[in-house]
Amino acid sequence: MKRRPGYSTEVREHAVRLVLTTEHDHSSRWAGTQSVAAKIGCTPETLRTWINNIEVDSGTKSGVTTDHAQRMKEIERENRELVRPELLILRMWPLGVALFMWRLSRMFSHATSLAGECLNQ
Repeated sequence: MKRRPGYSTEVREHAVRLVLTTEHDHSSRWAGTQSVAAKIGCTPETLRTWINNIEVDSGTKSGVTTDHAQRMKEIERENRELVRPELLILRMWPLGVALFMWRLSRMFSHATSLAGECLNQ
């Protein structure tokens, strides 16, 4: 599915202002939203989302603000980046233990062979 290019912030704000100022000219907010959406070339649902976001950001409607949602995404991304090395270490741990044990066994086998040679002399 092709994605349309995004609308600029100015177009979004202008469209929302049009809906909110001409709300009384229509039978409902949805009717006003449909009218303005047709004029600017977006879907009414897209415009409704813009209206909700602006109302939440301004505090007239409850919900998660855009800034807060963006900060949460950044924190989640940072968390994923911090957890990755830990997971890698945890996955590699058995290999490290096996390598350590192999080296330890080689050291002891070499030490016991040297001790045996020393005793035989």
